[in-house]
Amino acid sequence: MKEKNKIPIIAVYNELCARDPSWRGRKMLAKFKILYLGWRAAELRHKIHTEAFYSYSWKRGWLPVADGARFRKYALQ
Repeated sequence: MKEKNKIPIIAVYNELCARDPSWRGRKMLAKFKILYLGWRAAELRHKIHTEAFYSYSWKRGWLPVADGARFRKYALQ
């Protein structure tokens, strides 16, 4: 997939850190993963993608633009 069609998952974390400095730190990375898993569960309930899609997305570190935009909206609400 072309770079312009990808959104790095860590970019959402960086936006959270910029908005709220308390998100910085090693402990908050674990909470960020919990945030991702909550979004993933909501997406699975709506049958957007399969469970494997979200696991592979986390491992490779990026989401397609449409999914990345939904995750960003979920995380920054």
